[in-house]
Amino acid sequence: MIIKQCTKCDTKFYAIKVENFVKHFQKRKNSLDGFSNHCKKCTNEYKRKWQQDNGYKKKKKPLLKKDCVVCLKPFETRRESTTTCSTKCSNHRKKIYMRLERRNSNYNEKVKKKRQKEIQNSQRVRKHYSDFELDIIKKFMNTLPVTKIAKKINRTYFGTYYKVKELKELHSSKWGDDKIKNMR
Repeated sequence: MIIKQCTKCDTKFYAIKVENFVKHFQKRKNSLDGFSNHCKKCTNEYKRKWQQDNGYKKKKKPLLKKDCVVCLKPFETRRESTTTCSTKCSNHRKKIYMRLERRNSNYNEKVKKKRQKEIQNSQRVRKHYSDFELDIIKKFMNTLPVTKIAKKINRTYFGTYYKVKELKELHSSKWGDDKIKNMR
């Protein structure tokens, strides 16, 4: 057990580890044990007394009167950037902005362009699949999603999707593997 004594009030504190003195002493890098010589109570009393003697006061920003952007109720705040009176109003404001962004023509155009590129890439896909690629598709078409199969064989999603769909139809038909070999 380790004992540490405050040099001001002479109280003794006991701890199993040195790190447990954090409750009673403030940290100090320059000392050998890593803690100050005075306990937290003594240091707080000293600081309070010094602040009273020297006339130290925290400067508070003045209260600003504003109207909430969402509910239009007046409210007081110390921050200039605050525009809503509560978290409920700020969450509502965020939802509205998200809806407006989605309705924005630029957002919809970006999504449309992305889809068009995927479709164009799927049309430019190599039409023939190697034996290795067909084996991987057959092996995983019932267990993995199409996106993961496409990544494994390094093909686009749409091209792989149509190939998996075609293979599933052939497996369900009468001919089976004979027709698949002729497909390549």
